[in-house]
Amino acid sequence: MDFQANKAISCTKYRFLYFNPNFTKSLKWQWLCNQHGPIEYRNRKRKIIGSPPSVNSKTKQKKARPGSNITGPSSSGLPPLFETDSNPEATQCPNQNKTNEFIRPPRFIVHDHPEAYNNRYEMESESENEDEYDDNQTYSGYPGGESLINPSPQHIPQQENHTVTSSITIGLQKNGYYDEGDPVWNCRFCQAYMWYGERIGKRRRSKKPVFSMCCKHGKVVLPRLANPPMELMYLLCKGDELSKHYREFIRAYNMMFSFTSLGGKIDHSINNGRGPFVFRMSGENYHRIGDIVPEPGQAPKFSQLYIIDTLNEIKNRLDAYAGSDGASAKKLREPLVLLLQNMLDQYNPHVKAFRSARDRFDVEGSTGYRMRLIESRQSDGRTHNLPTANEVAALIPGDFVLNMEPRDIVLESTSGKLQRISELHPAYLPLQYPLLFPYGEDGFRLNIPIGFEDTAGRKRKNVTMREYFAFRILERKGEAPTITRSGRLFHQFLVDAYTMIESSRLRYLWLNQKKLRSVSYDAIQKVAAKGGAKMAEQGSRIFIPATFTGGKRYMKQHYYDAMALCKYYGFPDLFITFTCNPKWPEVTRYLKKYNLTAEDRPEILCRVFKMKLDNLIEFLTNKDGSLFGPVSAVMYTIEFQKRGMPHAHILVFMQNGAKFPTADHIDTIISAEIPDKTVDPDLYAIVGDCMMHGPCGPAKKDNVCMVNGKCSKMFPKRLNIRTSIDANGFPAYMRRIDGRFIEKNGIRLDN
Repeated sequence: MDFQANKAISCTKYRFLYFNPNFTKSLKWQWLCNQHGPIEYRNRKRKIIGSPPSVNSKTKQKKARPGSNITGPSSSGLPPLFETDSNPEATQCPNQNKTNEFIRPPRFIVHDHPEAYNNRYEMESESENEDEYDDNQTYSGYPGGESLINPSPQHIPQQENHTVTSSITIGLQKNGYYDEGDPVWNCRFCQAYMWYGERIGKRRRSKKPVFSMCCKHGKVVLPRLANPPMELMYLLCKGDELSKHYREFIRAYNMMFSFTSLGGKIDHSINNGRGPFVFRMSGENYHRIGDIVPEPGQAPKFSQLYIIDTLNEIKNRLDAYAGSDGASAKKLREPLVLLLQNMLDQYNPHVKAFRSARDRFDVEGSTGYRMRLIESRQSDGRTHNLPTANEVAALIPGDFVLNMEPRDIVLESTSGKLQRISELHPAYLPLQYPLLFPYGEDGFRLNIPIGFEDTAGRKRKNVTMREYFAFRILERKGEAPTITRSGRLFHQFLVDAYTMIESSRLRYLWLNQKKLRSVSYDAIQKVAAKGGAKMAEQGSRIFIPATFTGGKRYMKQHYYDAMALCKYYGFPDLFITFTCNPKWPEVTRYLKKYNLTAEDRPEILCRVFKMKLDNLIEFLTNKDGSLFGPVSAVMYTIEFQKRGMPHAHILVFMQNGAKFPTADHIDTIISAEIPDKTVDPDLYAIVGDCMMHGPCGPAKKDNVCMVNGKCSKMFPKRLNIRTSIDANGFPAYMRRIDGRFIEKNGIRLDN
């Protein structure tokens, strides 16, 4: 045997062979097949090509051991090369079955002990370096020659973890519902819990999916949040009455112990109705902190409560919160406030620093002292190194010369002014959210290096603010879910986090105006051309490019792109609205597991919605033919309803031969009538739960849609015997009197 054959045998530890296709035509290949049975072969790109052409040989096939599905060793003593299916026809050598042109591909096998195997389904023909299948290869080993691009649900790998298990198969269910499964997959770098549909390269069906939204392939390495103190863990995870009370008023309790005030304008009116809780803020957001002690005659607030009149601290905290929301303050409980106060006194370094200042002031007085909130840290931000009281703050005599960092905060004893804390200060978040960071863990700061030792050849060497928060809001193995289980305070944290990201992007644009390629500032030029105006009084104009998400140029650019599509393809044919449903099985299973509600986890709703939206777009644009026919283009925009649910507006441009020019064509794809309960009870239930408006009008004049005594959504609609198209091209759908109705709140609603 020559070098080629020896090279092939040396790769047997991978349980399949590497070689070039020309080798399959040689006598060495025939010898290997005769000695070891059927061998599937792959090229250098790991694509399964198939079995070799049939050859005549007088060598007899060795029989497998009884009770084994592995071909037996050859007379030369070589180990078996691969596992085969127990089907006798699949284990025959190509030279024994001339009609068998392909070897059955590796099966998925189910392990009985998920603790011993990370994957519930594993490939029999597994490689140490194997990550994904080739998505363009069709394997005849599957019934009907299925492709791995669109396999049956049983062929999609589903991971099972011993702590979070799932019996749901990813894919199309018997009732027509496409289930995304459960977030039981772990990122190989950060161990975040992910859905299979969140992997990158979704066109590939991988048994080892790769995820990017959590840690950017290991680039983001942050210290894990430690388990909270037992008191806080009880309040967050227990289901008794005290725990429910704490989660309902968690924002109030956090505000009591917060060191800083929230600068944005909070819209409280949005929660006056019956819907789920929504945290909405407008205006510029910032965090501010006051002096060490209040001015004479003023009651202590925020950080001052840790220093002034601590003998009556519980009463002072309740009174301070009553000034902002007296109605809610009456529902708060003093024993719970005392419990949280003792917990923070024991564990939080920021609280310890202010308590130390209190002890000094009790002896020497507060006059002539200043407190410095330190920005610099000894660690690089990637290691679990909790700050101490001396690292986060320092008490400084008044005549001491300060050697300050740019973002250090110095609190005067009594200056009468509020100081704004920079979003880049490591204490920006823990000072505002002591109940999310009970140990005073640092928030985002500059120069957190990415998780690679060698960054010489990389353009960006540090973690961005968006990457930091994307890492923090995902649950993972070995990390306490203190942030994500905090309910309404988690809402506030998410909004605060995005305002920080937006502020940092605007700051970058402001500091790099000279580097940006921008148009001339017409407004400034016009003022200069008029004459008579002092240009120094006109201020400076900041150019915000179209790359800034949500900006004016950003919206215009997308609008122009949409109009360009309309100019090229014509008017869109279908307008589809896709709305998030908090009762989706993926959502309800997850929430039930942790005794949560849909409003507690807005990011779960968004993640499931995005996966289903991607599947819908793929379904609409499937090259093999979608439900509506061949599609030329699709555009969509994602919005958030007033009550927090995401939804998408989708425009579909059909190809010329697949448009719907007449009313009869419209009736084939759209129905505005209540389905027959006896013919399709599932569809009847879905329409009743999700598609019926009201009751409103005379039946319920106080409904939210009523404006000046009329429904703002133009219900009830006019009955039509048949579908028609008006002069403006809008259809009036068929709504007949057929006796069908759906009862809501004791009122019958018909077509």
